[in-house]
Amino acid sequence: MTSNSFKKNLFWLGVQRELLSILGSLPLAITLFLVIALCSTVGTVLPQQEGPQYYQQNYPDQGKVLFGFLTWKVILALGLNDVYRAWWFLALLILFGTSLATCSFLRQIPMLKSARKWRFYDNPKRLKKFALFTEVPATLEQLIQEFQQKGFQIHTEGQKIYGHKGLLGRVGPIIVHVSIILILLGGMLGALTGFKTQSMTPDGEQFDFHQLTSPGPWTVAPKWQVKVNRFWIDYRPDGSIKQFYSDLSIIDTDGKEKARKTISVNDPMNYDGVSLYQASWGVDSILFRVNDTPWVKIPMRPLEQVINGKETWGAIIPLDNNDQAKMVLATNGLQGTVQAILFGAKQPIPISLKPGVPAELTPSLRLEVKGVTGATGIQSKKDPGTVLVYTGFGLLMIGVMMSYLSHSQVWGFAKDGVVYFAGRTNRAQITFEREFMSVASNLQNRQSGPSDVIRAEPSALSKEPRR
Repeated sequence: MTSNSFKKNLFWLGVQRELLSILGSLPLAITLFLVIALCSTVGTVLPQQEGPQYYQQNYPDQGKVLFGFLTWKVILALGLNDVYRAWWFLALLILFGTSLATCSFLRQIPMLKSARKWRFYDNPKRLKKFALFTEVPATLEQLIQEFQQKGFQIHTEGQKIYGHKGLLGRVGPIIVHVSIILILLGGMLGALTGFKTQSMTPDGEQFDFHQLTSPGPWTVAPKWQVKVNRFWIDYRPDGSIKQFYSDLSIIDTDGKEKARKTISVNDPMNYDGVSLYQASWGVDSILFRVNDTPWVKIPMRPLEQVINGKETWGAIIPLDNNDQAKMVLATNGLQGTVQAILFGAKQPIPISLKPGVPAELTPSLRLEVKGVTGATGIQSKKDPGTVLVYTGFGLLMIGVMMSYLSHSQVWGFAKDGVVYFAGRTNRAQITFEREFMSVASNLQNRQSGPSDVIRAEPSALSKEPRR
């Protein structure tokens, strides 16, 4: 290798180390975290996954512009209408995860390895460099006994000792980093491959997943369908709703039933990674007849008017070819009476219809309602990253608790009837100092003579880099 080639390789090696140092630095991680939090706030405040017309109407180019610059064009150009799937947001997550991984490999893991190494000292000058140092007339066995009573694990080599406790405190930050990376991976996996959609389906009908409302770029829609065998509502004695139920079947491409379950609120059905939730309900249609004509099924639609403080569905039924006489049917739900109003006479004629009971509106007009058909609102959701996210949050709680454990180290040796020992900790400094002083005091009580305790500056209690 030539001299120029060696210098070139050395230069790029230095550049690589500098980039890794920046990538694994605490300021960069904090900055990325704050930027991600700010973007998440925008995604929470700004309505997501709406159509272009929605943003044109609510965030116009002229007039009252949000924050003075946020128009529908800016929103669509920056992908703020779908923040959590925008390429730049995913790039921020990748960069943040890479920063945490780099920090773990460059800082946390080496610190853990260093903490596990047993080091022994037999020179007072070396021990005086630690945060706390003292010398007391005593034996090495007495020193070991005192530290073991404080919970230290002691390792010996001749007349030298090394002790430590709280090693899990060094593992805690690594677990925290791993947990955050798992949460980021889970969120990205859900954004890229998951979907969420909702369908309103009446009894006996099926729905599929050909039209997903919010699919990810790598989403694969299920091939199977869902059949609503039956939808019903349980009511309390006072008429209020107690629970919603939907009897669902999974139908494959050959028309065979693969699974079946009756779902309710907070009791979904899970199949092939897709969760089916009971999300809403409605009135689909009403079955009635006029006089002795065949039964007719008329669709019902939600009305803007509210009857008796409840959501209402209605239908308009023409009674002649000139549209002069017509009837409006309205209902609050799947049970009880149906309110009917006959128009065409001088005064509208209101009447209450009970299912199965014919009612004469006029001497020549008899109306009978057979029943009201309901529709169930099923929310379908697939998020492959859920397991990673839940695992990450579980590890995060464990890692945070472990991080509060202080890692304390002590060194000592015996010479000419005197024990010299020193120690340091990465946190809980006052508690550690009290333990250290207690050991020195107990040893002093066994002997005679003053104890010379040397304390370092508080800033010297831990010189190791932490994150």
